[in-house]
Amino acid sequence: WELPGGRLNEGETTIEGLRREIKEELGADIEPVRIFDTAVFSGQTSGNHYVVIYLCKITSDIADLKVDGVENLEMRWFDKDALAKTKLGKRYTEEILQRFFNTPL
Repeated sequence: WELPGGRLNEGETTIEGLRREIKEELGADIEPVRIFDTAVFSGQTSGNHYVVIYLCKITSDIADLKVDGVENLEMRWFDKDALAKTKLGKRYTEEILQRFFNTPL
């Protein structure tokens, strides 16, 4: 499992890229609330990647959420207890989600 996201296109602001990626991957419209966290990880084929994690409000109907079927095959909501038993794709994802569940919003 992995959080939705991706890379910026040339000339795109971080907010434009965030909105585009979430729309592409989940079919959702969002409103960024604030930056929640950042992380750096080493890529398998290239150098370090700087990741910015935003807290966002979904502004479209959550009943309309859907995966793109290309980059993502399934979407699931996890609560804190289920997350502890779930295999996540990257170590920084686990660390970020643990901070999320332990941080007052």
